[in-house]
Amino acid sequence: MTNEILSNVFVFNGESFELCDTLLKQRIEKVYYIRGSRVITSLLTRGIKTYGDLPRDLAELIECDGASPNTVQYMSKVMRKLDNQIRWHTYHDKGSLENEYVEFEKWLLTESHLEPCRLSPRFTRILKEKHLAAIEERNVTLKLIGELEGVSPERVRQIIVHSGYKLRRHVSDDYPRIAEEIRESEDSKD
Repeated sequence: MTNEILSNVFVFNGESFELCDTLLKQRIEKVYYIRGSRVITSLLTRGIKTYGDLPRDLAELIECDGASPNTVQYMSKVMRKLDNQIRWHTYHDKGSLENEYVEFEKWLLTESHLEPCRLSPRFTRILKEKHLAAIEERNVTLKLIGELEGVSPERVRQIIVHSGYKLRRHVSDDYPRIAEEIRESEDSKD
């Protein structure tokens, strides 16, 4: 029974598909589902908030929520599409350090606010300014970033410290060279 709960494999209409761990932790968002929003609302009210909380046999959604088989089929297609996007992004060969920076910047601008990282947009802008400025070899101070963001240099420091842990945890898996640069820059401050 425990293996069944921990499994990443979902089944619908005799067809099985696997979802990656990252998607299982992701919140179910209505915005991804043009059809089936009533079912999603029903799931959310029942406490099913992430893809990992869904029943492994999606046919149970038809029984529990009164959804049509076509709606559940559509939902399974969307889930597979999201999974493919995450897998492509995670395992895509970034090649050179410059390409890794480009991929990192895309991630910062498009996906860093999603689970599991959930970085704030302000931190994303600060980080982009602070760490990606290293490519251009320009000196960026907390005061300069604070002026751009409309906050004090101390508040910029607090935002960096607060969100830095989440960032380091994510970056070390997907962008190892950038993670090493971040660690080196933080070690040099101490």
